[in-house]
Amino acid sequence: WGTSFESGSATLPTTTVISTRLDVSFVWNVVTSKWRCVAPAAATLTPNNYSYNASANYSTTSSSWVSVDATNTTKSITTSNSHKVRVMASFTAYNGLYACWFQVVRDTTTVVAQTVVNESTNGYYFNIAMNALDNPATGAHTYDLQYKTDAGGTLHIGGTISYISFSLEEVNSG
Repeated sequence: WGTSFESGSATLPTTTVISTRLDVSFVWNVVTSKWRCVAPAAATLTPNNYSYNASANYSTTSSSWVSVDATNTTKSITTSNSHKVRVMASFTAYNGLYACWFQVVRDTTTVVAQTVVNESTNGYYFNIAMNALDNPATGAHTYDLQYKTDAGGTLHIGGTISYISFSLEEVNSG
């Protein structure tokens, strides 16, 4: 690791495994001027991952929860050994003078959600980033990125204004 790194709430890893990604989190320690290890290195990814990135255009006028894309942002994943699932969604959206809601659900349980209330008379673009470490029971689960807007409004995601990103990663949290 060199002299610019130090152990903190987690010990710096000393070994790696071929063909296995190793994620380690650090924060800058202003006192020692070193990167301090703060996340356990035991979190490794399993082959059970899904990622979707595109500049697709989605829109809804629904005031009830609907899938953003039933093909690409609704995915089943089977977990094993009580592994957790890292859920990540990010995109740019546009809405007129209406409130809008976003969520990722596992089966019927909300994993992460965000609400935006637009008070501009012209509408506006806003960036959404939702991240969660879900702890489902071992077995098959379906994750779904959903959205809705106030009655009378139209909510847009992605398109020429940005990419939409949705990913699921089964994680052995150690």
